[in-house]
Amino acid sequence: MRTLLLMFAVVGLYCCAPQSSVEVTQTKPFFDLIGYIKTEEVRLKKAVTKANKVTEVNTQREEREVMQPNFEEELAVFSQVDINRPAWYNQYKADTVRSETGAVLKLTYLAQNMTLKTRSMEVSLDTLGQVSNILIKAKSDNPVASTEQILTYSPSIGYTIDRTQDMALIPATRVKVKVTFK
Repeated sequence: MRTLLLMFAVVGLYCCAPQSSVEVTQTKPFFDLIGYIKTEEVRLKKAVTKANKVTEVNTQREEREVMQPNFEEELAVFSQVDINRPAWYNQYKADTVRSETGAVLKLTYLAQNMTLKTRSMEVSLDTLGQVSNILIKAKSDNPVASTEQILTYSPSIGYTIDRTQDMALIPATRVKVKVTFK
């Protein structure tokens, strides 16, 4: 009986003892697009109070000034084409362009499997290693529709989303959104 009580006490102390917290950090094999966009959302929320937004749908054009843009919503399309998924780690060919001093100037990722939505991503960096431009090309096909997207992002200028959708029996639709930070 005494042994049984001692065993319960030891188990009880072990279960109630604070567990050490071990943070597991997994490095991503490709440019962390989601992390970068989240950082930009925070920066833009503080730095940009208005933006000029031009939307074109086929031949119709609308231009307006947007006060206090919701960058989390506006930039969500960039996070949707992120390639850092474990199943895709061997599905992209990566290339790095370096300066004579070894600084990274451009990161390029090309899909090796044409069924992947994100077909290519180019990240250009300035001499300080800061992102100067991102260019992403995406395409998805199914029996009913084909969609192509070209996304560009420049932290000091703005971004564009150029999407063309071609559906069976319906004329193609092109939507282009260009946002310039003010």
